[in-house]
Amino acid sequence: MPDKSKTKNYKFFAFVNRLKLINRWSLMHNRQLESVAEHSHQSAIIAHSLALIDNEVFAIKTDANKAAVYALFHDASEVFTGDIPTPVKYRNAAMVNAYDEAAVAAEKQLLDSLPKNFRPLYKDILRPKITESREAALAYYADKICALIKCTEEVAGGNKEFLHAKKSTLKKIEELNDNSVNCFLEYFLPAFSCNLDELIAE
Repeated sequence: MPDKSKTKNYKFFAFVNRLKLINRWSLMHNRQLESVAEHSHQSAIIAHSLALIDNEVFAIKTDANKAAVYALFHDASEVFTGDIPTPVKYRNAAMVNAYDEAAVAAEKQLLDSLPKNFRPLYKDILRPKITESREAALAYYADKICALIKCTEEVAGGNKEFLHAKKSTLKKIEELNDNSVNCFLEYFLPAFSCNLDELIAE
């Protein structure tokens, strides 16, 4: 716990709270606005489900709670950088490098707003190593699935602005060739195209 003998206003959680003010998909016409906070919540739910699919369907020992936490904080740095649309972020190497540098600086600013003994605990959560952790990989995959869900909902509502994004996002997810991801797409994704009457119909 923080040193109670020293009075300090730690701002980490107040910063994270402001993710609800950062909108995603900023250069596209949206039928329904989506904040980074909403996206982070949904990503955590999806990452958790992917880990459970790992465990229950494919007998892969994966920590569902850890996967959910990684997903919950995966865009926390955007409280300072904002959400950069994918076509802009990956337009060229210079943009990729500039955004990565900004994200690292934003993560440091977030960590510095915590008590010193908490910083190591959150450092790995904010930037886990995807290549070394199944849980971190599932958080990354969940982020992609959430983008596909957003595109699916927008297109189902008649918004053609998201047609290309839906196709390109689905292609990227299929290229992951991950069994648990494919299982989620097969059994759970179709319902996101349903209206309320279709969802509650038996």
